[in-house]
Amino acid sequence: MAKIIIYELDSNESQNVLTELDDGEYNLIYGGDEYGLNNISRFTETILEFVVVILAIHSIVDLVKSYIVHGTE
Repeated sequence: MAKIIIYELDSNESQNVLTELDDGEYNLIYGGDEYGLNNISRFTETILEFVVVILAIHSIVDLVKSYIVHGTE
C-alpha cells in the first residue's frame, strides 16, 4: 500500500484541521450514511422510472402491432 507523508502539517495542525470541519465535510471524509443512502435511493428511483417507460413503450408497440395485424385480415 502506498504511504503518503505530508511534511507541511505538524501533528497539532493536522488535528486542528480535522476538528474544524463542519458536519457535511466530516460526513464526506468519514463516510456518513446520509449521503450514501440518499444517492442509492435516487439511483434506484431513476432506474425504476426507466423500466416503467420501457415497459410502456413496449406495450404501446404491441398494441399497435395487434391493430395492424387485425386490420389487414
